Amino acid sequence: MRSAAALLVAVLATLVVAASARAAVTAAPVVQLPDYTKADAPSAVDEQVPVTFTFTPPVFSPTSAMDSQSSALRSFDGGGSLTGTMTAGAGVLSTLPYNGHQYLVTVSACENADTLGCFGITATREGNDITRIDASPPAGTVAINDGAPFTNRPDVTLTMAATDPLIAGIPGSSSGVSQYALDEDGDGSFPCATFGDSSGCARSFAPSLPFTLSGGDGIKSVGVVFGDGAREGTAPCVGRFCVRLPAPILGNASPVVTASILLDTTRPTAVVTQDRFAVSRGGSVALDSAASVDPGSASGVDPTRAIWDFHDGSAPVTATRVSHVFTRTGTFVGTLTIRDRAGNLSDPRSFAVTVTEPPGSAGAGGGSAVGIAGTAAFSLRSIHVSAHYAASRLRGTVLFTGTSTAAGPLGVEIRRTSNGRRLALVHLPALAIGDFRRSVRLPSNLVPGSYRLALVGPGGALSCTLRLTAPREGVASSARLRGRVARFVMAARPTAGLRRSLSVRWSEGGHLLAVEHASAGRTIHAALPEKVLLRRGTLSATLRAGKTVVGTATRRVR
Repeated sequence: MRSAAALLVAVLATLVVAASARAAVTAAPVVQLPDYTKADAPSAVDEQVPVTFTFTPPVFSPTSAMDSQSSALRSFDGGGSLTGTMTAGAGVLSTLPYNGHQYLVTVSACENADTLGCFGITATREGNDITRIDASPPAGTVAINDGAPFTNRPDVTLTMAATDPLIAGIPGSSSGVSQYALDEDGDGSFPCATFGDSSGCARSFAPSLPFTLSGGDGIKSVGVVFGDGAREGTAPCVGRFCVRLPAPILGNASPVVTASILLDTTRPTAVVTQDRFAVSRGGSVALDSAASVDPGSASGVDPTRAIWDFHDGSAPVTATRVSHVFTRTGTFVGTLTIRDRAGNLSDPRSFAVTVTEPPGSAGAGGGSAVGIAGTAAFSLRSIHVSAHYAASRLRGTVLFTGTSTAAGPLGVEIRRTSNGRRLALVHLPALAIGDFRRSVRLPSNLVPGSYRLALVGPGGALSCTLRLTAPREGVASSARLRGRVARFVMAARPTAGLRRSLSVRWSEGGHLLAVEHASAGRTIHAALPEKVLLRRGTLSATLRAGKTVVGTATRRVR
């Protein structure tokens, strides 16, 4: 046996030799690979693909002719029969692995390599890492606003879907979709500049993102390329000056997919085939919006979205053509509003419908407002007249509804003609900006006929023709009693059927004195019989048409 001293000398000699062998490799090679390494797509599923790995070479100090480095590639999942060693250049390693398989890449450095390279030398410094080869691109789709054909806003949403399928069914071979790049102007290019247009640079994948269409109205296209998680193996950047710059798709890139949409921001124009109507109460009006147009780079009028608002208390109706029955008298200013297929709303187009009582139906008389003219900072949607006569006295109101774009005082003028003497002026509550509803009581002494009714407010006046209709018994404009003779001046004569049933009833203090037949005419006279004696009190002469009171004349008897 060797002595303890001899054994110690041998061990120390061995350590010295080992130490001297390691001393020449002062920095081991650095192999830092991505989880999935990008490669050119193979022409067949089972074909090997050329791959270049980049690593940081080892450092030998001092250098000598004995400096050596070796490399090896080992399959983890049966990815083909590979050579055990490969030649490693100054930081570049090229090989032919199989697509979809996982490998251990090893680079070793040593002094005086044997026939197996550095792997047979105990004094070896090495670096290694695991990666999987991915040479297959992903595939995806893109849609603008979920595939809508039109939009009226340049701000849209891109919806993207992409997949990176398994390679030949190998588990874990999909690197997943991690990036996308945009062709924002649809010209087929994906610019990616450090300074300037970087719209085509790679971005982290997201299923949707806001996007603004460029330019004016017209067809807009957007192109998208998707990138998977594979990366080229590059030497790692170390130090404080590593800066991440904009870059194009880094992984395998999908084929370009595109989506298009028509940008239409122009309002359509609503057109009503006829804009003025006159009907009797209970009558119908037929309206048609088919002549409406959508100018410019148009999406076209949407025929299912024409909205008719008659402003007569009924609900709006949506249809291209409508037939509407008016059950109230008055002048109603309705509106037609249309939309195009992109959703642009037209300005309202007005139409006026004047509704009157049917001939002979107004037993107590009535009224209507016809036509609206003038300019002002407010507009009218409807004018409704409620009027009847009782004993030749008018009981009526006019209701105005509309909207105003300015605030200010409001009044109503009534004249016989546009330039005639003003018969009445009524001040109404002032207008505020927005919708309004105002009513005015008509003077009780207005007799049947036509008047000019003007609504005077902010920015001007709007006027219409007020028509008051006499009742069947007619209307007396004046009634006078002088002595024993009564005189009635008729503004409107009774209907022919009542003219033979005119009478004057004389009474005093509530006691009936006499009843005399009266002849029909513009002026009706009646005298109290001479045989009737009068006492002190109030004498009354009441003109009747049948059983209906037309008017009464009175005087005090002393």
